Amino acid sequence: MAGTALEEIRQAEKEADRIIEDAGRRKEAVISEARAKAAQFLKDKEKELAKGKASSMENLKEKLLAARSKVLSEGSEKVKVLRKSGEKKVSEAAELALEAFENEISRP
Repeated sequence: MAGTALEEIRQAEKEADRIIEDAGRRKEAVISEARAKAAQFLKDKEKELAKGKASSMENLKEKLLAARSKVLSEGSEKVKVLRKSGEKKVSEAAELALEAFENEISRP
């Protein structure tokens, strides 16, 4: 009987050792899988961030181009107004110069 009890204890210890080894292997597998999933998650998030950054940069570029176009258009309009005003002033200045010249010539 004592031999049988000892044999059962030894069998139970072997089974416990097997269970512990199996649990260790499963633990390592779970850890490995968790690491792989975490790495993939990070990779996916980095791609999302890169896409978001590219999209933001493209939107900003479009806004800047629109602002540039507006500023150039406004500047062009101002140049037209200034040219027109300048042409008018040139005509007025020419008339004044001619009047002054005529006045000088007509003096005795």
